[in-house]
Amino acid sequence: MKRIILFGLVLVLLAGCSMIADGVNTVEIMSDMQVEIDRANKGIDTYDKMIAQYEEVLNLESKLVDPTTPEGKELVEQVASKLTEAQNEANSYEDQVKQVKASIPQLEEAANKFNDEELKKQANQFVSDFKASVETELKYTAKYKELLELHQMLNKEYSTGKIPDDTEYQTLFAEIQKLDEELAKQVNQYNDSWGTFHKNVTENKLK
Repeated sequence: MKRIILFGLVLVLLAGCSMIADGVNTVEIMSDMQVEIDRANKGIDTYDKMIAQYEEVLNLESKLVDPTTPEGKELVEQVASKLTEAQNEANSYEDQVKQVKASIPQLEEAANKFNDEELKKQANQFVSDFKASVETELKYTAKYKELLELHQMLNKEYSTGKIPDDTEYQTLFAEIQKLDEELAKQVNQYNDSWGTFHKNVTENKLK
């Protein structure tokens, strides 16, 4: 999952001429927005760790043949441990996404500082698109946590030698994949709306 937006490039382009046509200090506004986007980007590492740990779970399970043997019991314990680690990362990730959501009003405030109506409209479009992606990300994270919790339960059941019913797991997994696809589109959307806004800002700066 990538949220990287090149605000730094915008600041460099505008550093020599910070006032756009309507007299608003663009560098100051971009700096305000940069702070909030940086906050969003910090969650990427946590997300990557969460995904990597769950991939390790699936890799361990691919080696599990008989959970009642000594080797099988050890693998089951390793799976449980990795799932706990993934759950901890998922909790941290959810907290970070909630912090990003809490910062949306600051982005909206920055966007509304423009006097030029077209710039203001484009800035608010970017914020609106970004906000939508954050809401989807929270839904994704909630479902992912639910999946990890369910996987722990299935792992405990499997450790007794029973073959658990994974219908609910498959349903959750499908929902997560759908949310992931939706989120990917929304990330592209807010990057596109940012690109339009950035282009208009640089074209309207005073020369």
